[in-house]
Amino acid sequence: MEYKYKYLHICAPSTRMLKGFIVMLNNHFNTSEHYFLCRTTSDGLDGFTTLHKNVINWKDLGRGKLNKFIGAIKAFKASQNIIIHGFTFSMKWMLLLYLCRDQLRKKGIWIVWGADLYNYRRKSGSRLFNMLVNHIEESLRISCRTSVVVFPTDISVFKRAFGEERTLFCAPLGFSEISFSQWDHILEVRRGIEEKHPGYFTSPDRRISIQVGHNAFPFNEHAKALTALEHYKENNILITMPMSYGNDYGENAQEGYEKDTEQLGKNLFGPEKIRVLKGLLPLRKYNEFLGAVDVAILCAPRQNALGNIIPLLYMGKKIFLSKDNPLFSFFRKIGFEIHDVMEISTVPFKEFISPVKTAFPHPWIKNIYSIEWNAQKWEVVFGYSDGRYTREEAYAAMDKIDGREKQLIDDYLKNEGKREKKEEDKKLQERVCAELMQLRDWLEKREAEDQKALAEKEERKAEWKRRVEEYVKTIKSEEKRKKEAEPNKTTPFTVRVETKDSGYDNNKYILVYKYKKGIVENVQK
Repeated sequence: MEYKYKYLHICAPSTRMLKGFIVMLNNHFNTSEHYFLCRTTSDGLDGFTTLHKNVINWKDLGRGKLNKFIGAIKAFKASQNIIIHGFTFSMKWMLLLYLCRDQLRKKGIWIVWGADLYNYRRKSGSRLFNMLVNHIEESLRISCRTSVVVFPTDISVFKRAFGEERTLFCAPLGFSEISFSQWDHILEVRRGIEEKHPGYFTSPDRRISIQVGHNAFPFNEHAKALTALEHYKENNILITMPMSYGNDYGENAQEGYEKDTEQLGKNLFGPEKIRVLKGLLPLRKYNEFLGAVDVAILCAPRQNALGNIIPLLYMGKKIFLSKDNPLFSFFRKIGFEIHDVMEISTVPFKEFISPVKTAFPHPWIKNIYSIEWNAQKWEVVFGYSDGRYTREEAYAAMDKIDGREKQLIDDYLKNEGKREKKEEDKKLQERVCAELMQLRDWLEKREAEDQKALAEKEERKAEWKRRVEEYVKTIKSEEKRKKEAEPNKTTPFTVRVETKDSGYDNNKYILVYKYKKGIVENVQK
């Protein structure tokens, strides 16, 4: 059968997260084979239609809802492969796809975005309605012939939910070169500031930028982060909570959550230290926001916020994650510095804002999230979908790519270990040198003191000798004078001489010389 569309992509309501994926298609695949069906009409302001020309808008499917439904069903039937970018659908779209389950069984490829794996089951509200909606949601996921998770930690979660036998691949969506160039520019600017103003980013006087969460979904547990931060409220901080989307899908949706969270933050810290981002920023502006962040706190207990975490890690930001989040152990295992959100309430502010010690940018990000690396994995996914690979051959090809990734990580950790050892050796040498310098200064000081004491001793000795000579001279002079005055009379007289050298001990003695005809008659202490 000849199909009009080889690959029909059903986009998420927001197409901004697909830009890196589309750039990859443009650079490494035949773009004429890929068509994108937008569930909402793309007005071109998001740049989506400038990246890819084969865009089918919802409004183009026909006039009126019924004709649009019929147009969508015709598009499904005219497609060889139907790629669903996240099961985050409105009720009309769920019903449409539920009616086309046979098409999904033959052609469906579900790209798992996160919320559609973790939070799609409804629990609040009417029990009967929840059962019906949950049945439709699960049926759609099970119907897809192939599934693709975008991060390794989702593999085990998927298998627990849908079984071991389903065809499952792991392939990141990646980031465009534009994103990498923007991150690199931010790092270059930061280095320039550090060169001109050493210590600027560690100065206690600078206002510290703290990011809490990345959207308005309640599973981000904003209140947990805010209460943990409360003991820093007297410090110079600005807490920013991006809440431009979310809280509109799945079991965790809570009415008034955004407003209540904002009010909690203002109550705890004051309005001048709380900022809420309520509108979607252009990619460049959002990257600039991430580049200005000092500390990011993401309390979600599951894989979440990769579009924020990856650039934050690339730019060397300090990140706190929940220990329940599998990303916590995953990133630590491959060499990133990740902290536990439970530490926040106990660590001093100086330690909380201290920079990361690991080197950045981490080469794992530059390689694994590059367009070139992603294209290797998506070539396998598309090859399996086209029938060019069997499942076993596709799995083997993926294992080969994963092996290269593991080798890359091992090499990095080995080099990082060498770097850390080199730094430790350098610190040890600096410490030893500092101790030797202290010892040298002490010895020089001691030598100077000893020389001074010796000089003082010699001065005392010379003074004693001089005084003795003067006393002896005085004695002789007095004796001569009296002898001349009374030649036939000898009168005893006493001269007191003070000396250390008594012959008994080191105490001072007064030697009393009683001269009578030049003979010492008595010595008194």
